[in-house]
Amino acid sequence: MAGRAILLLSLLASCQHLVMSKPNGAPSSACINMVPQHRVDPQTSKAPFTIEISKSKYAVNEPVEVTLLGTGGEQFEGFLLEARRVDPNAPGGTSELIGTFAVPAGLGSEVKTTCPGSKGNGLTHAKQQKRSSLKVTWTAPSGKTEGHLEFRATFVKNIGTFWINVKSPILDDPSAAPLPSPTPATFDPIKQIVTNGECGVTKGCFLHPAECTESTCEYLLTYRVNGDYVDFEMSAKTSGYISVGFSYNQKMDLDSVIDCIYDSQVPSVNIQHSYNGGKNNEVIANAKTGLSNMTGYFFKDRVSCRFRRLKVITNNAKIYSLDQKYYVLLARGKSSGGLKLRHDLSILPKISTQEVDVKSLSSVSGGGGNYGLAKAHGCLMVLAWVFFASFGMLSARYYKTMWPNAGLCSEKVWFAVHRFCMSSAVILTCIAFILIFVMNEGYSYGLEGLPHKAHPILGIIVTILCILNPLIALCRPHPKDKNRPIFNWVHWAIGTITHILAIVTMFIGLDLGKAETPWYATWFLVAFVIFHCCVELILEIHQCCTARRNHEKAEEFEMEKERRPRDYLNEPSPSGRFFKMFFYILHAVVVGGLAIVLVLMIAIGRDKLG
Repeated sequence: MAGRAILLLSLLASCQHLVMSKPNGAPSSACINMVPQHRVDPQTSKAPFTIEISKSKYAVNEPVEVTLLGTGGEQFEGFLLEARRVDPNAPGGTSELIGTFAVPAGLGSEVKTTCPGSKGNGLTHAKQQKRSSLKVTWTAPSGKTEGHLEFRATFVKNIGTFWINVKSPILDDPSAAPLPSPTPATFDPIKQIVTNGECGVTKGCFLHPAECTESTCEYLLTYRVNGDYVDFEMSAKTSGYISVGFSYNQKMDLDSVIDCIYDSQVPSVNIQHSYNGGKNNEVIANAKTGLSNMTGYFFKDRVSCRFRRLKVITNNAKIYSLDQKYYVLLARGKSSGGLKLRHDLSILPKISTQEVDVKSLSSVSGGGGNYGLAKAHGCLMVLAWVFFASFGMLSARYYKTMWPNAGLCSEKVWFAVHRFCMSSAVILTCIAFILIFVMNEGYSYGLEGLPHKAHPILGIIVTILCILNPLIALCRPHPKDKNRPIFNWVHWAIGTITHILAIVTMFIGLDLGKAETPWYATWFLVAFVIFHCCVELILEIHQCCTARRNHEKAEEFEMEKERRPRDYLNEPSPSGRFFKMFFYILHAVVVGGLAIVLVLMIAIGRDKLG
């Protein structure tokens, strides 16, 4: 039955841990952050795997044996291995792959090179193969040494269990300067960030929610000019990282970013520059340029840090000078092994509503960004598919015989209602489709991983099908035509599939940050699915129970017409009409109410609803 299919697919869509296996090696998207596309979070516990190296120092063109080893015989079935610089201030930074790996002899079908670069490559599995150890050979680059290095690996135990950024001992470059000491993480904040009485007086502040303190803020940023420097304080409710971005617009692209990343393995808080180049965020070369007086701590699921940044930096175009105004973006997310992970799409960055001058002491407000068109898109889709489509399809399936002697707009009542509702659904869907394409300036390429990545694809399919079905309806055969049953089944199938896909797409959409809906909005959509399925099931049972009596009435009416061919006779009303009328009105009221509530939640937003 269609209703039960809607419920099944919708509840499946609401699951957040869909996975994609990568049996043929790490995807190219994992080359930088080393995160496999398994759609589950990496483990945060200590990895039961280690990386051993045969030497503590290296020279040009020198081979080094690297062993991936499971402690206590622990086995891994997939891996990604790379060599990178340790010092973020070294030329080229820590994101560049250094040196080349060779595929071990006899393992050509099980291991392969990956992530090719100008100075090196990586190594990954070519097929899933459980093993407790693997020995490979890495060769240092020719020409010159590249600074102190370390080997980093992602170990995959199974599809849902993996560790990223597991590090080897440091492979020293004798010709390089000593490594800087990491910023220690203090587990008891010696001096909390003060906001009450100081924001707008001694420092500028960006707080969310407004008027919060360090212990209650979801996001906190303070800034104060100190001669040629700007003193910053940042804090967020996270066990991973908080970042501040300086942007020329209210979008996450071409932004200069400063990160405070908690690494639980050291433990330490790493403060560094990075850059949003569009789709990805990357650590830049000389990542601590202009930064000083850096301290950080992790306390009660909160990462906080203080640092001083040179106001004007001229030797790096990716570090914006702070002598002009920018929109300020605050983002938080998870980290693993000191690496930032992409923030959850259900929690988008907070963006200042106006450009910020760090030389001022103003208190800044912000929200999720300018997502008005996304909200309009969501509201229209809810009206189209929660209310109009469900009511219109219910009318066509169960109410064709309800008003046999009445008309509406020169048509049968059920048909007039069905046509109006489905036409409204098509029009609203097309408008919503155009709005979201205008907002994203084309297709939305920024979504990564299932189920979020499926949202625009399903949306396009829904739009195509909802336009196709009324076009097919314009070509419907006469009721007595032999092809009419084929049309009826095709029209019903396309309508049902489109409705199911639309509801599934809305479940995914409510979880996207741009919708800015509270977490409980999904349950209102679940309530709609359950209620609509129950009404369909009840009407289906009722229709079966009254089928015989209504068939007898129809036969009696036909016989009466034959006896009195010249008389106008009213068709008999169907049995159980009051029961069906009750559920018709009940469906309209309940579904209409749920649609209105969902529209208000999308329009008002998570921040105001809580």
